Amino acid sequence: MMDDTQAQTSRTPSLTPSHGCEILQSLRPHLHSSDSSNTFLQAILQHCESFIAFPAAHRGCAAVFTELAFQLEMKAQESGDDGDFACSYGA
Repeated sequence: MMDDTQAQTSRTPSLTPSHGCEILQSLRPHLHSSDSSNTFLQAILQHCESFIAFPAAHRGCAAVFTELAFQLEMKAQESGDDGDFACSYGA
């Protein structure tokens, strides 16, 4: 028979930090690359397909996406890029 502590522990999800799925882990080396936008776009699209196929494998991915977005924002600020796309239209 389990006591209350054991029962609660068995129902509590693991609190170990997740580093996201393998797709998101593969993006980390590209964070400091100067030409990473295509790599990120391909990985995000691949991640969407993978998430739809097996959502349970992506429980920690939201936090990793937040971290990646923060790191990309810091990278953009360091390079002086405001992150906006410039569009020019003929007058």
